[in-house]
Amino acid sequence: MRLQRCCCFTLQRGTIIIGWYGAVASVLGLILSIVALFKEDEIVDKIAENQPQDKPIDKEMIRKALEIIVGIVIVSCVIGLIVTALVIVGAKRRRPGLLLPWIVIGAIKLILGMTYSTSQIYNTFSQGVGIVILNILIVVLSYGITIYLWLVVYSFYKELRQEILGEATALISNSPRSGGDGLPNYTRIA
Repeated sequence: MRLQRCCCFTLQRGTIIIGWYGAVASVLGLILSIVALFKEDEIVDKIAENQPQDKPIDKEMIRKALEIIVGIVIVSCVIGLIVTALVIVGAKRRRPGLLLPWIVIGAIKLILGMTYSTSQIYNTFSQGVGIVILNILIVVLSYGITIYLWLVVYSFYKELRQEILGEATALISNSPRSGGDGLPNYTRIA
């Protein structure tokens, strides 16, 4: 499926907006992760307080787990920032190759996220029909928007690729050695 527009914007403008949205989200994720590192002791204490008294908890284990999780989030945000910067530059300069990392990572995230969300919905079946329906609605809405945004960038990528292929074909057919049929002189039969 290939889109022609992004809401009321051109695909190029929509792709740039999506890139900026991703960049802002990555920067916010970085800021929150850094704050979490500075507030590590408070977070560990809160987690330990919320545990049942009959189950002792090792604060050092929580601290290590928190550091690993925050480290993964920081790396993910940095990669996200780089990839969204490539999307913004690629859309502005009309370079399809710069959009490709975002498209590939986005597709992988969609597949993994849908798999995880499906398993979470399955786990909520014991909590009642209302919770299951609410979870399904939230998942369908969020992934519907995510798929649409992915399709916008992918459609713009395809549009740019088509432009490049069209220009290459035009260069070949208008070449001075060409007879106008797109073939070099030495391949035409006289």
